[in-house]
Amino acid sequence: MELIIRRVNPCDMDAIYHTLVSLCELDNDMNGENGEEYTWDDAVSDGCTSAEYLAHISCEQAIGKTKMDILKDATKYFITTWMDADCDYYNDYAFDIYELSNDDAVIALAYSLTL
Repeated sequence: MELIIRRVNPCDMDAIYHTLVSLCELDNDMNGENGEEYTWDDAVSDGCTSAEYLAHISCEQAIGKTKMDILKDATKYFITTWMDADCDYYNDYAFDIYELSNDDAVIALAYSLTL
């Protein structure tokens, strides 16, 4: 079981984007370490990693909502799309978002791998 915890300012879309990308730091297919052959086609077309591509889409689809809803919706879309796209590798996952204050929140993600 892996546990990743990230602090983020829910008022800062750029911070949300970079935080979502950082969740994939251990997934070498998503972070680009395994090369273009493992990168999503749309990401290759845009010249970015799969994690960057997915974070961009996740943030875009959440625009226009309240700050915590942006963070919650973007995070939910990002994590479920990421994990479900590689369900043969990720056995199970859970995540939650904790609002600490108006400009501070924590994303907690736990997942297990199929061995």
